Amino acid sequence: MKAHIVCDSAYGNTKAIAEAITAGPKPLHAAAVSVADFDPQDLAADDLLIVGSPINGWRPTLKITELLTRLGTAGSPVSRQQRSTPASGSSSMATPQRR
Repeated sequence: MKAHIVCDSAYGNTKAIAEAITAGPKPLHAAAVSVADFDPQDLAADDLLIVGSPINGWRPTLKITELLTRLGTAGSPVSRQQRSTPASGSSSMATPQRR
């Protein structure tokens, strides 16, 4: 398991917080990376993903929104794990509900 801390930062504040978070999960070899430098292919199904973004109009930035959309596609390890989970509800992974 590895921690990926991905952020988009306009003025450096979100980046500073992302870098401070890396001090916590030492055994997970966490590193803060810009959303522009993050490769979703580096994300394994059992990895921890932390995403930070400033808000624009009460929404994450376009770059973060695009990343999260890409992660929700069939090519991401997380999506593959969710699809391979039995439909009986015995999964330990919760599927987020949209409001």
